[in-house]
Amino acid sequence: MKSSLPDWRCPESRRAFSLMEMLVTLALIGVLSAMLAGGVRAVTENGRRLKCTSQLRQISEAISLYRAENNNTYPPANPWNADTGNAGWLAWHTGDPKYGKDSPLAAYVGGVETLRKLSVCPSNSTKFAGPVPDKIRNTYGYPYTVNYNIMVDSLSGGKTAKNASLVSRPASTLLMADSAANSSAWGLGFSDTGSANFQRIAKRHGEKSNLLWCDGHVTLQSPATIDNKNLYP
Repeated sequence: MKSSLPDWRCPESRRAFSLMEMLVTLALIGVLSAMLAGGVRAVTENGRRLKCTSQLRQISEAISLYRAENNNTYPPANPWNADTGNAGWLAWHTGDPKYGKDSPLAAYVGGVETLRKLSVCPSNSTKFAGPVPDKIRNTYGYPYTVNYNIMVDSLSGGKTAKNASLVSRPASTLLMADSAANSSAWGLGFSDTGSANFQRIAKRHGEKSNLLWCDGHVTLQSPATIDNKNLYP
């Protein structure tokens, strides 16, 4: 007697994946996932780089406003206090509770807390394990490093603010750059390509750094392309 039950055998066209096909499929999924993750990272980093560029431009605008009210001079990296004889008592990017003073740039960006945020690249939240003074970093990370030949360092003897009229090539004179923690140079800035403090300039965006120039424009380039003619006014 012929059975009336349906034949549940899989047709040839619906056969299961072979082991090799499954392995190939998994490999393809892995490759696609890696490509997607890499793309997401690239988009994220590009966003950080653009934000960093915007922050440097805002700082440049604040410096321009400061210069307009201070005889066209640049703010110091840290000022000399003629009344007390103290050097390095107030970093350009923060405040000093001991003296009850904020950086003079704070007034041009909406307050010292805003300045602290603006001064740190979004790709640079480096925390230093050692006892580094708050003047060198703040709660958001290491601030941009500055050119001591423009924003003078009172700890190195710079007591007189630099007048912008002395900067003959503002479009090719560096003012500020992405920074790195450097155990051999903890200062706020750099002065010469041959000095240890030049290593404070960091490659925060791939193999390049965001650089702010004295005329206010920002470029993305390798620190290796900087020479001393870009550092001295």
